[in-house]
Amino acid sequence: MGMQLIEINELACKRCYACVRICPVKAIKVNESGSTPKIVYDRCIGCGSCYTICDTVAITYYSSLKEAMSLLNSDYK
Repeated sequence: MGMQLIEINELACKRCYACVRICPVKAIKVNESGSTPKIVYDRCIGCGSCYTICDTVAITYYSSLKEAMSLLNSDYK
């Protein structure tokens, strides 16, 4: 399994499930009552809706901006 775009920090999550409700492709699931939501990576499209709705900043995303800028500024074709 490669790098995941979106991650949920279980310690920071307050279990409001706003991320579950806003996900347009239903890629965030809750397995049992009171559990932390889990991302179904095969379904996640990396839209960032869950990231923007999370009040507790429990959801983080992997940004490849630095790597992309480094490649664009390099001599590689």
